[in-house]
Amino acid sequence: MAAASSDNKKNIKPSVYHGPHWHGFLYDFTLLQLDVKESWTFRQVFNTRCKTQPSTWLCEISFQKISDDGTVCFPVSLKRNDSNNNAVEVRIALRVRDLTKKHLHVSWTTTKEDIRGGVAIEETIKENVPFSKERSDFNRALNINLYMYILSCHSQPFSGKPRY
Repeated sequence: MAAASSDNKKNIKPSVYHGPHWHGFLYDFTLLQLDVKESWTFRQVFNTRCKTQPSTWLCEISFQKISDDGTVCFPVSLKRNDSNNNAVEVRIALRVRDLTKKHLHVSWTTTKEDIRGGVAIEETIKENVPFSKERSDFNRALNINLYMYILSCHSQPFSGKPRY
């Protein structure tokens, strides 16, 4: 598992899957010291390298320190950077746990269809972490799992569930 740097520029290498029906990208890293940093932005460009319908993507997630009242927001943006007009389906799942992996602070999944070149998916994940011990654990160290699946670029819409 890679550790996220404090300068927002570290390239976190994904585990990549290129299959007959979909492409998968898994980013698994540890984010340290949000209590000191206040925020940190995950920013990665990735390419499906699909022989049928290639696509290029930019993913950005801004991880924020939990406020004193227990609220935290993560703005998420996934933009298809290529100019191709072919439509694909995208599934994104984000799991955020403290390092003990006892507390699941954030669990978010979304699926979007008909994503063409130039289209961006933007959402803000909002959570409340009510207990001060959990807030302290969250702000000290997080285990981040980000899964992104690009589907339906080879053929008909994909009906199965991608798995790593």
